Amino acid sequence: MNKCDFTRRTFLKKTGLFASASVLPFDLLSNSYPSDDLLSQLGLQLYTVRETLAEKPQETLEAIRNAGYKQIELFDSQLLPQLHSVLKGLGIAVNSTHFLSPLLTGNWEPMEAFGLSRPPADYTLQKAIDQAAEYEVSYFIFPFLFPEERGGLDSYKALAEQLNQTGELCQEVGIQLGYHNHSFELQPMDGSSPMKTLLAETDPALVCFELDVFWISVAGHDPAEYIRSHADRIQLLHFKDKKEGAPQTYRAITMPPDSFQPVGSGVLNFAEILKAAQEANVQHVFVEQDASDDPLADIAKSSEYLRSL
Repeated sequence: MNKCDFTRRTFLKKTGLFASASVLPFDLLSNSYPSDDLLSQLGLQLYTVRETLAEKPQETLEAIRNAGYKQIELFDSQLLPQLHSVLKGLGIAVNSTHFLSPLLTGNWEPMEAFGLSRPPADYTLQKAIDQAAEYEVSYFIFPFLFPEERGGLDSYKALAEQLNQTGELCQEVGIQLGYHNHSFELQPMDGSSPMKTLLAETDPALVCFELDVFWISVAGHDPAEYIRSHADRIQLLHFKDKKEGAPQTYRAITMPPDSFQPVGSGVLNFAEILKAAQEANVQHVFVEQDASDDPLADIAKSSEYLRSL
């Protein structure tokens, strides 16, 4: 996920989602997948359709269901009480959610500088974890480290310790903490990289990784090879395609919007990535497209392409 320009407050104010939920058609046609591979439970990161969901919630949820997505990953755990029952009624599971990173780091200033508001004072990290467990979410994902918080390798060692501590809290209530990467974690640094530090310093029993194949490629690595090299740590994947000629960069926030493409419309080899994912026993795949002129059409393109593999 890139810069979140879509606040929970705006979302709840604009959707009218909960009033419309009672009239959603729950008998929408399901697309069938082979039952023995990852695509049988293909997921969508809801950030992809954040704006259309706010403007036309019923049409958006129908489009998600019609495109064959079987599960959703939320971009903000605060949305669980509002969306969980609606999605369940559509037969769409919520197995994973991102959460506001300052809940873990304690550093709210960078997020507020992005124009986002703090949650209510009683919405603590522990409350967010307990709520995720209450709604039977399996994965609780740290989504993004703000640029102002990125330092040398020692800062990532400190972050790894915070992740381990949070992983213990998650383990106590039966959920799994995960870390979602961008490209900045792959930047070479003092003979290593932030990602190597996070992998080395986090406890495999407490912290897994949600690998975003787009950002791995943007950082100059082959996604399938990276999955195979770290098969014991990666439990979830984000699938989005990369436009030919997209720049290699460690500054995720500067990517041109058209760099993000529907799966199958760019240069990434998803047949090989999927093969590596299955070999690595990855548990969930979520399509995500950070920027799109027509997100409902694009999520359908991504699903259709993956079903053709």
